[in-house]
Amino acid sequence: MGHDVFVSYQHEDYPIAKAVCNALEDADLRCWISARNEKPGENWMEALVRGLDESKIVVFILSANSNKSEACRKELAIAYENKMPIIPLQVEDVSPAGDLKYLLAQRQRLEVFARPIDKDLDSLVEAARSLIESLSQQNSMRLTTTENLQGIAQIRASPAELHTCTARIGDPHEGDVVKQRTVVTGDVSDILEGYKLWPVLFVPLVNRYYPQNGPILIKEGRWKSVFFIGSPQNRGDEFEIKIVLASPDAHVEFRRYQERAALNNSWPGIIELPSWSVECDSINVTLDI
Repeated sequence: MGHDVFVSYQHEDYPIAKAVCNALEDADLRCWISARNEKPGENWMEALVRGLDESKIVVFILSANSNKSEACRKELAIAYENKMPIIPLQVEDVSPAGDLKYLLAQRQRLEVFARPIDKDLDSLVEAARSLIESLSQQNSMRLTTTENLQGIAQIRASPAELHTCTARIGDPHEGDVVKQRTVVTGDVSDILEGYKLWPVLFVPLVNRYYPQNGPILIKEGRWKSVFFIGSPQNRGDEFEIKIVLASPDAHVEFRRYQERAALNNSWPGIIELPSWSVECDSINVTLDI
C-alpha cells in the first residue's frame, strides 16, 4: 500500500520525526519513516528509494543535524527529480547549506521551534493535507473534462446567500504588526453545504491575491490558518489578511492555483478572486520580520 508522506530526517532527530509522523497519521495521512518502514535486512539506500517511490510528498525536518546530512541531501535530490512537493519543517534556527539551498529554494518553510513539538504541528498537517488533496485533484482532472468539472458545483448559492458568510477573524487584529509566519484564528457559524473557507493574502504593492494553504479546517465553530507574509525585504509593508468563502467551482480554481504553484515552485498570485467566491472578513496588518 502506498504512503502519503515520506518523512526525511537525520537519525539524531528521530524523536521529532516520530512526533511529526504521529501528527500526520492522526489526521489519516499515511507516512513512510525509515525507522519503521525499512524491511529487516533491506539495503537502506534501496529502502529509501522505495519509500520515496511509494509516497506523494516529502516532509523534510530541517535541523543542524539534517543540514549536514548527505543522506538527507540524496533523499531531497531524488524527490526533486521526481517532482515531488517538499515541505521543509524547520525545527532549529539554521539556514539551508550547500545543495539544500538549491533544493529548498522558493519553498515555503514552516517554523516550529517550540517544544514539545507535537503541540504545534497543526500548520504542518494542514499544509500536507492541502498538497495531497491538490495532487489527487490534479490526477482526477487528467481524467475529467472541463464540462464535468463544471458539474462539480451541484449546489450553488446566489450572491446574496454568499454574502451571509459568518466567518470572522479574531486574531490578529486590525492594524497589528505581524511576523512573516502568522497564525490567524477566528470563528464561524453556518456554512453552505459544499462550500469551503480559504485563507487569502492580498498584497497592495503588486495588487495581487495569494491563496494560502487551504481549505481551512473548522472544528466546533473555530478555525485556524497559517499565513506566510512577504519576505525580509517587505518589512514595514502593509498586507491584507482575508478569509474567503468559496463555492465548489471556486474551490477547484484555488486548487488549480496551488497545483501549478507547487509543481513550478513559483507562487505568482492571482489578479482577482474566483467567481462564486466572496470575502467574509479582512484585516490590514504590517509586516515585521
